[in-house]
Amino acid sequence: MALLKGIFLFFMRQTLIVMSRHIEYDLKNEIYQHYQTLPLSFYRRNNTGDLMARISEDVSRVRMYLGPAIMYGLNLVTLFILVISYMLSVNVKLTLFVLLPLPFRR
Repeated sequence: MALLKGIFLFFMRQTLIVMSRHIEYDLKNEIYQHYQTLPLSFYRRNNTGDLMARISEDVSRVRMYLGPAIMYGLNLVTLFILVISYMLSVNVKLTLFVLLPLPFRR
């Protein structure tokens, strides 16, 4: 089971890395397209280095946070479902007592 978990975790990480790279690429293209539509006065007010840093560094930060956030979120939801289902199979009444103090939000 540990080997199987490791294999699936590897493929999940690879998929999320590729997906976050595609999102980064799309965001950079959208920003570039938006920069193309701005008037010349915008470029007189702003430094070119600041605009380039926004494209490269800020979008890279989004990618760096987005990939792990999706991966850990999916991992948490999957683990929660598996643990609760196993708990229910062992003892339903005890599981309900354990989940009762769990805060639910709308």
